[in-house]
Amino acid sequence: MSKPSILLINRVYPPVRGATGRLLQDMANALEQSGWKVTILATDTEPSFEVQANISIKRIKSAEKYKTAFGYILNWCRLLVATLKMPKHDVVLTLSDPPMLYVIGSFVSQFKGSAHVHWCQDLYPDLFRALGVKLPQ
Repeated sequence: MSKPSILLINRVYPPVRGATGRLLQDMANALEQSGWKVTILATDTEPSFEVQANISIKRIKSAEKYKTAFGYILNWCRLLVATLKMPKHDVVLTLSDPPMLYVIGSFVSQFKGSAHVHWCQDLYPDLFRALGVKLPQ
């Protein structure tokens, strides 16, 4: 019986700095130790592929020099294309960096017949009150 496979997608993964990357690394290690075949897709200054502790890490070229909405959109498009080129995984897990990464995971999981989990760290319910949005009690 083969191991279940999971694709984890985020903008950063160590050694590239970023809190979501560190969380992703912890998740990847725990999944690998639990018997999953883990693949990471992230961005970096240069494209690369490596295997660390049985975890496959594919890095695609980042648009970090564009610290604008254009850079985020370019990173998002590059992640989408790279994900579509990858083999099917049983589960696709997206994080919330870059924004709207959920859309890639949802689209790819439907296209390839995978399950999709979105792990959102960028949800701030306290902002609703500050913005004057009334929530039901």
